[in-house]
Amino acid sequence: MKATLSPRATLTLEEANAMARGAIAEARRLELAPICVALLDAAGTTKAMMTEDRVALMRPQIATAKAWGCLGLGFSTQTFTAMAEGMGPLFQTFRGLADDRLVPSPGGVLTSPATAI
Repeated sequence: MKATLSPRATLTLEEANAMARGAIAEARRLELAPICVALLDAAGTTKAMMTEDRVALMRPQIATAKAWGCLGLGFSTQTFTAMAEGMGPLFQTFRGLADDRLVPSPGGVLTSPATAI
């Protein structure tokens, strides 16, 4: 049996690493606190993760959950955060469907190599 790649797995490792480096460079330009960047392809597979020195222990999990939530819902976590404030039970339903991988906190964005920083 020949293995095949998911037709939705469109982000290459090279592209993901370049995008992560760009996000970290932008964070340094803006003088933000140290960040963790997680990039997932359209199939939800982690393609790259970069964590700066001195980030909190749970930042990789938070970054991954933000990225996964963007893919699952189809919009940024900033949009989702604004919506979640008035959702209550509906938010809990989404969170349950996502196996608790939704983080209603700004920072997760939908992007592609063509639109990356």
